[in-house]
Parts: sequence; structure tokens; C-alpha cells
Amino acid sequence: TAVLKLPPMGQPTHAFLYWGAALAAPGTDTSVTLDREGGFSSPVDSIKCYQSTNNSYQCLADVTAIVQKEGDGAYRVSGVNVAPALNLANESAFGGWWMAVFYSDPNGTLRNLALFDGLDPVSNGAPQNTMLTGFLVPNNGFTAKLGVVAFEGDNAITGDQFLFNGGAPLTDAQNPANNFFNGTRST
Repeated sequence: TAVLKLPPMGQPTHAFLYWGAALAAPGTDTSVTLDREGGFSSPVDSIKCYQSTNNSYQCLADVTAIVQKEGDGAYRVSGVNVAPALNLANESAFGGWWMAVFYSDPNGTLRNLALFDGLDPVSNGAPQNTMLTGFLVPNNGFTAKLGVVAFEGDNAITGDQFLFNGGAPLTDAQNPANNFFNGTRST
């Protein structure tokens, strides 16, 4: 379950639901259920799915109409297909979901928003470099925020890093430079 909390005058303009997992064999899961306990329940079909080389996948659905109708509150997702976990000894097994919601706010600050999705495998000795465009942050007096969702979250295995613009590895109090994707959230 995840809770959506918009500003008092915030109106959703776009909402995208993402889900992904590792499977026992190549494939995807093109339909899940989005609901609210004691409220609505709606089947959701993907508009796009990605497959990776390690039997993992990620799908996304446009859920704008649902979020506009249901508004703030707790959302949950069920029916995400994952590899059987019984007696599984595999550090690469995962399953998860998240939602990206864009909104307008007449009392808010003007912002430039960009959403990128894909599914690129990263492994020891095989880094991934991706060129993203569309970030418009003025040089002086402004800040930027970047959200990254990665299907990697072990705390014990170090060596994963995230670099932006070829600079030093990003880090903060909860995400060390040599273990950036450690399953924590900074904000």
C-alpha cells in the first residue's frame, strides 16, 4: 500500500502505474488490480511492457482517470506475477510497484517535469549508461529533484552507484556513494 497526498489545490493531470518482477521464465504480466481498501477495485491493463535478459519485466499503465476520480488516499496493487518464492535461493528475485502522479497546483511553483521509463539490466562489470534529455533547471536560484526507481535494494552488497552528468557518485546520509541502491528512501 502507498498513500497519495496532493497539496490542497492539487489536481492530478497524469498518473502512471508501474509494476515489475523477476519470473521463472521470460515473459511479462500485462494486467494487475489497483484498489483501495473498502473502496474501489479496478483491473488495470498495461500500455507498454519491457523485458530484460534475466527474466525480469516492467509494465506500465495510464491510470490518470482512476486517480482523478479517487484522489488522495491509500492505493494498493495486487496480482503482480512473480517467480515462485518457495525454497528460492536467489538474490535477484523481486516484485514491486509504484505510481508516478503529476498534478497542477495554482498555488505552486512553476516546474518542468519529465518522466523516463525503461528496463536496463546492470550487473557487476556491466554498468549501464543512459542519456536523458529534457531536464531544464536554471543555473541560479533553483533546485532540481530526481526520483529513480531501481529493482535493486540489498543493503549488504556494495558497489552500486548512480552518477549524474558524469560527476561524482550521488550520495546522502541514507544512500552511500558505494551502495546508492540500498533499499532506502531519502525523501
